[in-house]
Amino acid sequence: MFYNFGPLLYHFQIDEEFRKELLDRGRQTTIDYRNKLAGHLNKENQYEDEDIKWFAQKFTPHLTDYVNSYNSFIEQREPKKDLLRVKNLWINFMKAGDFNPPHIHSGELSFVIYLQVPELIKLENAESVSNDFGPGSVVFNYGETQDYVLSERAFMPNERDAFIFNAKLRHHVAPFKSNVERISVSGNVMWDKE
Repeated sequence: MFYNFGPLLYHFQIDEEFRKELLDRGRQTTIDYRNKLAGHLNKENQYEDEDIKWFAQKFTPHLTDYVNSYNSFIEQREPKKDLLRVKNLWINFMKAGDFNPPHIHSGELSFVIYLQVPELIKLENAESVSNDFGPGSVVFNYGETQDYVLSERAFMPNERDAFIFNAKLRHHVAPFKSNVERISVSGNVMWDKE
């Protein structure tokens, strides 16, 4: 499903085989990537180059869907002749109290894929009495808040959920208190000219 509230936000699910392989490869990497990221997590690791190549081959059809939908939305008559290249790829092991503050990414497009989402986080979110989107939510913000204008979209992600979005779309991830681990994968995409 595509959400358009200024920027184009693509929400879909990956297949189970892809999820398992991405999780297995992510558990094996030990390259600490925290100094390149905005998150406040104790473990965020970069994937190996061969894993990035494998991922790009599997994920490019989804990136192409995003670009085609974007071109249709702006009524571009001829398809872009850009080559999509996954610039970087990392795995996030989020635990109780961890969070991602409002931030943007580098590149042209970014994505997040949820590999493991414990039910306790969903229950904590559902039982939250806050007037915010609740613990564990991923929130995308665009523009200023005003009457009759949709300036944000929030989701309580499920396992296998994936989002592709403009890299400059501000977003954040709310912390949760449950003593569990949520695992997601993120990355950035460049549009290299032929």
